[in-house]
Amino acid sequence: MEKDTAVRDTLHSLIGVFQKVAIECIAATFGKNGRADTPWETVERLAPGRSNILTLGLANEHYQCMLFVCVNDDDVADFLGTETDDEFLADAFGEMGNVYCGMLMGEKSITERFGVMKQSIPTYAKRNCFFPRAWGIQGTIDFDQSSVEIGYAARKNMF
Repeated sequence: MEKDTAVRDTLHSLIGVFQKVAIECIAATFGKNGRADTPWETVERLAPGRSNILTLGLANEHYQCMLFVCVNDDDVADFLGTETDDEFLADAFGEMGNVYCGMLMGEKSITERFGVMKQSIPTYAKRNCFFPRAWGIQGTIDFDQSSVEIGYAARKNMF
């Protein structure tokens, strides 16, 4: 399959929107004010670098997309106020992923390019997760003592 540079260029042009929505989503979900201290990157394949990975699939008749939300074990208590088990962690950050997807669908610049997407339920993985090759963007939202990593990839439907 030929690389779709139009998707890459579109995602790259929307990095600011994805960052802004991520900051708003975390504030709404966890009541934490974050910032993007380092620039988000455009990547050929999402590569999460945290120990707890929540993924959500999104799709419509034209595109397949994937979102990940990742947090390290050491940062969980900062977000949730307490140490917790994997099930509660998956619920909390899965809900953040759901909210983030919904907020993205409220952004005209996103839906004008990719359309409105239906999303899957969140799936949790511990440390290892393989993502298919698809153009994406990823980066971190930083807080005083912790950070969360977010990635979003898109490709045209193959069928």
